[in-house]
Order: sequence, then structure tokens, then C-alpha cells
Amino acid sequence: KNIEWARQYLGKTWKAILLIRGREYKQPAVIDGGRARFATIPWKCDTGTMYQLDNAAYCPAENTISYDGFFLAGLSKRIAQQTHSAGNFAAIVAVAHEHGHALQHQLGITATFDFANEQNADCFAGATARQMQSDGVLHAGDLEEAKAALTLIADPRRAGPFENNGHGEWIQRTGAFNMGY
Repeated sequence: KNIEWARQYLGKTWKAILLIRGREYKQPAVIDGGRARFATIPWKCDTGTMYQLDNAAYCPAENTISYDGFFLAGLSKRIAQQTHSAGNFAAIVAVAHEHGHALQHQLGITATFDFANEQNADCFAGATARQMQSDGVLHAGDLEEAKAALTLIADPRRAGPFENNGHGEWIQRTGAFNMGY
């Protein structure tokens, strides 16, 4: 339910924002591509079939966000226990991050090194949270859940500007989220 709500909200919101700026928006498909053995929807990205176990990913060739529903449910439960809240915003911020990659692709915002792209996606997730606050759909505790989730799924080491495969440590991820917010 949370992922479908997030997909609809992200689509409506970013379509309106880009329209104001004279840009076209193409909403990415969002599918549960996890636990391949049970998946009914195969997901092809570029040349191969992909399944996202314990993660989420954006495929620019297909304009598709694939996520592992079991992973996001577990993330939400861990964040709920940690923050003494519902925990549902943890899954939403993960999908908003991947949606940030979709926006990067559509707007032609790309960096040579992965770390800058990951920081930008976290920044877009923060901007989405700010828009949710403006729209009155951000709940008490949602920002704490977002920061706790980004902390939990952060890389164990600090990333540098010239690194590939680096989301960065918790302070880098939450800092980029805060900047977008």
C-alpha cells in the first residue's frame, strides 16, 4: 500500500513541478522485483533480467523502479522499533531515492562518479519530503524515520567525490536529504 501510494504521489507531484518548468515527466513503473522465485513479473534492464533482493534500483533503459517488498517491509519494521513510530516512511524514502535517479535521468543530471549521483538522489528524496510537508501529507515522525532509514542503509565508510558504488556514510546521506528538504 505504501509503495503504491508513494508511486502515485511522486508521479503527481513531479509531473506538476516539471510542467511548471516546461519539462515533460515520464512516471517510472514501480514493481516488486524481489524474491525472484515468487515474482510474477520479470524485469529486464538493458540486456539482462534483474531481481532486486534486499534493495531497490532504478533502470533508466526501462524507466522502472524495482524493489524487494520483503526488504522494504523489514526496513520499515526495524525503523518502527528504533523510532517508536509506524515506520512506514522508511519504505517511502527508499522509493523516493530511486525516483530521484529517475528524475536525474529525465533531466539529464548525471555525474561521472556514482557518489555524486547517489547524493543527488538523496537530495531529491528530501525535496519530496518537503513537498509532502507543504501538501500536508507528511506525518509527525516521518522525517525521523527517513533519517533513521538512510542511516541504517548507509555505507559503512565515508565516500569521496570520485568514488563509484558509494552512497556514503550516514552523515553524508542524511546531509544530502536535509539539503533537499
